Amino acid sequence: MAPETPESPPPPPPVEPARYAVTAPGPVTGGVMGVGFANGQAIADSNRHARALDWFRSAGYAVQLIEADPAPPADDEPAPEPEAEDPEPEDPAPAEEYPDEDDSED
Repeated sequence: MAPETPESPPPPPPVEPARYAVTAPGPVTGGVMGVGFANGQAIADSNRHARALDWFRSAGYAVQLIEADPAPPADDEPAPEPEAEDPEPEDPAPAEEYPDEDDSED
């Protein structure tokens, strides 16, 4: 009988790419190294634009890491529910719309 092979551990969860704010040395609008600029400003991520980020740094562009938002609550933690506003009371229907069944004329 063949020896048992141990199971591989599960792969690690995917890592979100880091996002960077890129500022051009002048007023650039359009694509530079595959990154879209508007008025000298752009957002690039470390996965899709790794080579461009290296080039921007060497070419005098300002490259700053954008801090990630805090992680959303885990599934086992219920998210806080927003406070509900007091609903406006509905107007009661006029009595003639709902005649009593006992008052019917036969």
